[in-house]
Amino acid sequence: MADVGAHERELAMEALDAHRRAGRLAREEHASRCAAASRAGSRSQLDALFRDLPEPHPAYPSGAPAAPPPPRRARPRPRTCRSWWRRPVPPSPGTQA
Repeated sequence: MADVGAHERELAMEALDAHRRAGRLAREEHASRCAAASRAGSRSQLDALFRDLPEPHPAYPSGAPAAPPPPRRARPRPRTCRSWWRRPVPPSPGTQA
């Protein structure tokens, strides 16, 4: 039995709101189911609220942890003003080597 938090309850109530707007739930039934959703302590209690309803059902987050962000790439080292004299200068076309 998976425990649910406030986020899952909010998702369930948003899905119930969508059913109310679509005309599938009367005002009293909607209020009753929203009250039950706010008291739900498990995923099965929330799922029971949608057994007789078509989609949309709440899109609960998966139990798997989120993937870590990709590692940050190192920034290239900025060139300094003195780095120009370290590079060899190619000979000019008209000079002798």
